[in-house]
Amino acid sequence: MLYPTRPTLAAAALLATLLLSPTARVGAQQAPPDVRGTYSVGGAAVVYDCSFEGGESTVAVAAENLTVDQQDGDAISGNIGFPGEPVILFSGHVSPGGQTEGTWQLVNDPSGGLYHDETFAGEFVDRKVTIDFDAIIGDETATCHYRLSLASDSATLSWSPPDPNADVTLPPPRALTISPNANPGAAADTAEKARDAAVTGYNVYRSTTPNVQTTPENLFASVPPTQTSIPTTVDPSGSFFVVTATYDAGESGPSNEVSGGVPAATLASVKVTAAKIVAKGADFSASVQVFVDGIPFLSPAKVKARKKVTQKGNLLTGQSLGQYLASHGTIAVTFRNDNGGVATYVYTKP
Repeated sequence: MLYPTRPTLAAAALLATLLLSPTARVGAQQAPPDVRGTYSVGGAAVVYDCSFEGGESTVAVAAENLTVDQQDGDAISGNIGFPGEPVILFSGHVSPGGQTEGTWQLVNDPSGGLYHDETFAGEFVDRKVTIDFDAIIGDETATCHYRLSLASDSATLSWSPPDPNADVTLPPPRALTISPNANPGAAADTAEKARDAAVTGYNVYRSTTPNVQTTPENLFASVPPTQTSIPTTVDPSGSFFVVTATYDAGESGPSNEVSGGVPAATLASVKVTAAKIVAKGADFSASVQVFVDGIPFLSPAKVKARKKVTQKGNLLTGQSLGQYLASHGTIAVTFRNDNGGVATYVYTKP
């Protein structure tokens, strides 16, 4: 049997000391970024997933100041509100990658202590922040989920009600679009529009990756059936959205997907005929996937010089473009780049 020599044993002992030394372990870790400062943020306060009917609501949040005034290593604390007038106090931690989470509380809770399980999670990237403050509101008789969603960049999602003449049992919302807000929190007012009597509400889903799944963890907000727009936040690394309609019989499939905060093509013109779709613009990727109301085509689109996209062929459903247009007066045509960035064009049949 072979035994380690004394030098080998010494080296092993030194290695063990380094591996077990707290100082060595801490020194090897990347330090968290210094996120202290004041961030101008905006977005929305949403109440959703209520245990009673009619509790859902959405309120656009005008520009506010989110201030991280103390940081000790990865521990941070701060407040939301205007200077000298904090509304929310928060404390938590920030990781080397800028991810943050912790707990929060209202400075003066006007609800009389109806907020429970107050947590926050978000991210600091390049002196920008996106953060969600979540809680349960209510008591043992009635509860809702509450989310204050804030970010340095905000936008407004808008969509059209489901097609009353659709040939599916639970038709989804149509023509989802996203419009960046000029200033944080300066979201457009939500619209009150007529609806089909069968629709009971809309669910908005948000993800940091394309192909948004309509799962509970991606649910951003639920809104009443009369509301067809909502202010939202955009993650610094990109956000993706879809909307579904709810009915007494269940939930529809998703609308077309839109993206914010991700470089996407700029559309100069889009021509839609029964045979093909031709888009001209700039910043198309080498390959582009085209969708009609979220439905892809069976054949790939052709991209010329990254300035022109031509899509022919049938949809994944087997329908020709002409057949689909014959039964849909308004459609959303989306062009997805390789990075997931989506450019949307809403076409209305003349």
